[in-house]
Amino acid sequence: MAIAPLDALSRLREIGLGFAVSQSFFAACEMGVFDLLEGGPKTLDALASELKVEAEGLRRLLVVLHRLQLVERRGDTFSNSELGSFLTSSSRYHMNGLAKIEKFVRMWEYLPDALKTYGPVWVQAFGVPSQEIFVELYADPVQLRRFCDYMDSYSVAIGEEIAERYDFSKHRCILDVAGGPGGLSRTIGQRHPHLHGIVMDLPPVLEVTRERIAAAGLSDRYRTETADLFEGPYPKGADVATLSWILHDWNDEKALAILRHCHEALPPDGVLLISEMVMNDDFSGSSLWSEVYSLFMLVCCESSGRERTESEHRALLREAGFASAEILRSHGPRDLVVARKVAK
Repeated sequence: MAIAPLDALSRLREIGLGFAVSQSFFAACEMGVFDLLEGGPKTLDALASELKVEAEGLRRLLVVLHRLQLVERRGDTFSNSELGSFLTSSSRYHMNGLAKIEKFVRMWEYLPDALKTYGPVWVQAFGVPSQEIFVELYADPVQLRRFCDYMDSYSVAIGEEIAERYDFSKHRCILDVAGGPGGLSRTIGQRHPHLHGIVMDLPPVLEVTRERIAAAGLSDRYRTETADLFEGPYPKGADVATLSWILHDWNDEKALAILRHCHEALPPDGVLLISEMVMNDDFSGSSLWSEVYSLFMLVCCESSGRERTESEHRALLREAGFASAEILRSHGPRDLVVARKVAK
């Protein structure tokens, strides 16, 4: 069926101006709009006074947030919607961390370069390679916490789904490999109080991790350990391990090294849970966002870092020594690959 020119214009405008919607969302989070509305409805003038901005400009932002179903509106009085409540600082889901990705936003300007070079564009965007950016990030407590907030914005809600869908009753201890602030495994441990946990990452990250373990009431069951992701060895003692959005950062050789270290760390009959977007074998995804994230990996990660297909996951796991793999599809942003290490 032919598309009418005005319909085409409307749809293409939505695509082309998507950045303005994102920036409106980022601004509202960074300004603390949702935190100020957490206590209840506020008038436009009261909110503008607390934010120290002009009321008429703020009105325009709030109208957009209302259209996005992030706030509710009665005349000139605004309050958080149910969706917007996930963006408050007190929300256990840390979803306001989704707004803390300013470095990644800037890198997307250089997508054409990434396509030409088949590699990330840190140098084009910032003048230095990614290693220098992350050294700076780990040395700056403010930047590091922002990055940890971003990781938790995904991990807590996804951890709840995994805790519900996978049977942890037969396990004793969970190893969260490169787990960052530990949002995934913390959430699983809260749902399954018999579990102990180990969160593995770099020392600067683990300072934040220990704080969040304590805040979750898990200090008596969870500990942190440092290990090199590629050199290993990984901590022993866990009978189930998680890789939450780790493999997609790396090429096949490095992904295989990570999987082999996981295999070595697990006991016979241990289980590896991989939380990733699993692409179809024709490289399509279950949603637009699966496909966008595979492009995201091209912009931000090394060459060949990507969202992998079901066949690619199975092949890597088989080569790493895992005997079987089950794909559990999710209605959320990531699927779950369950890989089993069978006793020889």
